[in-house]
Order: sequence, then structure tokens, then C-alpha cells
Amino acid sequence: MRKIVDITVMLTVSIIFTNLFSGCGGYKLKPENINYEYLDSASKKVQLTIVNGNGNHIKNIDNPDKSIQLAAVKQNGYSIQYIQNPDKDVQLAAVKQNGYSIQYIKNPDKQTQLFAVKENGNSIRYIKNPDRDVQLAAVNQNGNSIYYIKRLDEEIQLMAIKQNANSIKYIYEPSKEVQLIAVKAKGSNIQYIESPYDEVQIEAVKNDGNNIRFIINPDIDVQLTAVRENGNSIYYIKNPDVEVQLEAVKQNGYSIYYIKEPDVEAQLLAVEKNGYNIQFINNPVYDAQLAAVEQNGNSVGFLDNPDKEILLSAVQQSGNSIEFIVNPDRDVQLAAVEQDIKSLQHIYNLDAEVKKIALKRSISSMRYIKYPEKDLRLVAHGKVGLTTKPKQFSMMDKNIILELIEGKLKVTNKTTKFIKVTSLNEFYGQNVYKVDPIFILPKSINSFYLPSRKAIEIYKLEDEIQYGFSLEYMFPDSGEINSLDKVEIRKFSDFI
Repeated sequence: MRKIVDITVMLTVSIIFTNLFSGCGGYKLKPENINYEYLDSASKKVQLTIVNGNGNHIKNIDNPDKSIQLAAVKQNGYSIQYIQNPDKDVQLAAVKQNGYSIQYIKNPDKQTQLFAVKENGNSIRYIKNPDRDVQLAAVNQNGNSIYYIKRLDEEIQLMAIKQNANSIKYIYEPSKEVQLIAVKAKGSNIQYIESPYDEVQIEAVKNDGNNIRFIINPDIDVQLTAVRENGNSIYYIKNPDVEVQLEAVKQNGYSIYYIKEPDVEAQLLAVEKNGYNIQFINNPVYDAQLAAVEQNGNSVGFLDNPDKEILLSAVQQSGNSIEFIVNPDRDVQLAAVEQDIKSLQHIYNLDAEVKKIALKRSISSMRYIKYPEKDLRLVAHGKVGLTTKPKQFSMMDKNIILELIEGKLKVTNKTTKFIKVTSLNEFYGQNVYKVDPIFILPKSINSFYLPSRKAIEIYKLEDEIQYGFSLEYMFPDSGEINSLDKVEIRKFSDFI
């Protein structure tokens, strides 16, 4: 009676599995809701469906046939661990899917071993005494698999580093050829070589000078090669000699930053390349200070208590470097102004004589003088020809705005209609200059620079000048005509 019940249960379970997975009745059971303990009682079709989804469920099937075994290991090679005495086909299918699955195969033959390491070279770790062919196949797939190989010949080493140059880290006492290939592929691989050959050291720093940090006591040739490739690599060299210092700053002047006590020649070379490099030198020699400001006057800002000769050299190279000089004397101020009139704006203790000399050179220098005194209103050379515009001027009505800013005239149409400026006149002193008619789109701006006008002779800064505009404009759609004018009396100081 008990046997009849068991058979009935088994048949019922098989029917249930089949119906559930075929979606009978419009319902399909989710895998997470299945009790796989009954999988052994299901039909072969159901079993195949299950292991195709997750090969590890073959563990719930007693004596699965070969087709189910193959389906399981093709889905997950590791599932071979649940199969008793898998045949060659199943073994091969498993390692093709995951080379690591060879760890669950007893005494795999050479073919199986080869398929495993070709899928994942590191699977050689699970193979006892792999022969040379298997070793070569493993490192050809993954150079780092050399880590698991005990006896390495030259060919295996070469194949490993050609596949992955970093695998040099797993090779004990590699040959010169092996070392060279590794560092040519990646210079920093020299860090994994305990006693690199001289030629290998040179090759590594040629690749990147900073690789010298991985070399213990590099000789002079290695040091020179490193700094020629990257001057900053001198950072990793203890007590570099003068030749190395010079080569480093020749390649990159900034490398002087990494030299604790640079030689005089190195200091000079660094600042001759870029005067700003003086900031990286502790207690620079006088000649280096002078060379720095001669290359870039602004480097004077990095010097402590520079003397007058250095100050003069700085402003002669760049007048604006006076900005970095505290309380420059008259000679330094004059030298700065001679080099660049704009340097006036950086002088806070501006000498009165320097101001007059600057004005003699150019009346426009007035704009760079902070807080000019009243006595500067007299133009040193008696008169000047004025051709510039006032700094600012504007006039407007409800329809149009006319603005003059730094010599640029802007005419704005505030309306939603087209405007045609039929007449535009500029009043400049006693002269009137006509400007070409312009057409302005609705809600838009026309802007342009006005040309210089005939010079007006000015004898003192208090002189007054007539300046302004008159314009006439119309709306083409309606024919409406309007006019606008404004003429002011401006002081000469408004024009400079």
C-alpha cells in the first residue's frame, strides 16, 4: 500500500512541475517559490528547464542523465561538483564554461587542463604538476598565472610578461631580456625587480624619469637620463651633483624647487628660464636675483630687501613691476614710468616731479595718477591738442536713448516700431560733425565708435569745451517726425 502512495505522489509532483513550468491555467510559478527537493521526481523536461536556469540545482536530481549533466555545467561549470564520475564530455563542457571548475575534477587529462587554462589562466592553480604545454597556455591567457607555476623556464617568463608586463612581480631573478621587456612595456615595473641591470634602469627612467624612485643608489648615468626625461624627478635623487642639477633645470626650470641647496649655475639657469623660479630658491645669490628680474620684473615681489640696482632692473624690464616694490624712490619711479606710463597707477607715494615728467610725455597719463594735485592742472608743455571724447554722455526721450561711453555711441530704440534716424550731428567745441543716418529695429540697439575729430587746443585743464548731439528721427510706418538735442559745456578733465 505504501509503495502505491509513493508512486502516486511522485506522479502528482511530476505533473505539478510540468504544469507550473508550462504556464498551465495562465499561471507560471516563480523559481523562488519552488521546493527543489521534489525536482528528482519531476519529468526530464522540467529538470532540463530548471538546470538551464541554474546548473547547481542538479544536486537535487539523483542520477541525472548525460543531457541534464551537460545542460547544468554549460550553465554553471561549478555544478560539476554535484555530478558523480562525470565523463570527458561533461568535464570539457564544465571547464569551457569556467576554468576554475577543474578543481572539482579528479585527475583531469591534458585536454581538459588545456581547455581550463585557456578559459582562465589562473585555473592552473588547481592542476597538479601541469606540463609545459599547459603552463604556456595558462600564461598566454593571463600572464599573472605564472604565480602558480613553480619551475619557470625563459620561454614561459617571456610569454607571461608579453601578455601582462606586471607579471614580472612573480618572477624570481628574471633574465635581462625579461626585465627589459617588462620595463619597456611599463617603466614602473622596475619596482618589482630586486636587482635590475644597469641597462634596465636606464630603460625604466627613459620611460618616465620618476621611476628613479624605485631604484636604490642609481648611478650618475641613470640620474642624468631621469632628469633629462623629467626634471622634477630630481626630487628622488639624494644630493644630486651640479651636472644633474643643471640637466634637471634645463629640462624644467621649476625643478629647482626640489633642490635643497642648488648650485649657483643651477640657480642662474632656472631664473633665466623663468624669473618666477626665484621664489623656490632659499637665499638666492645676488646674481640670481638680478637675472630673475631681468627675465621678469615681477619676480622682484619674491625677493627680500632687494637693493636699488635690482629694483631698477625690475622696472626697466616691466614698469608695472613697481606694484611689488614698497616705497620706491624717485629714480625707480621714473624708470618705471619710462618703461610703461601705466605703471603710474601702481605708485602710491608718487613723486611730484615724476608726475610732471609723465604729463610732459603724454597728457593721457593723467588717467593713471591717483589723486592728482591742483598744480598738475597746468599742462607742462603749454598746450595740448584734444581729440578724445568725454568719458560719458547721454540724452533721451520716450522713444529713443543716445549714450556715449568711452568713445562708443549707442542708440537704443525703446519702441516696438522701426525708427529711422534721418539726421545726427555731433557738436565738438566750435565744430559740428555729421554722422551717417541709421536705421534701428524695434527694441534694439545700434552701436558704433565715432571717429576722432579735429584737435582742439587746450592750454589748461580748467578749459571748457562744448559737447553734445542733435538728432532727428521718424517712424516710417506713420511718418511721425521727432527731434532730440543736448549740448553741454564740459571741462577738459572730462575728456581724459
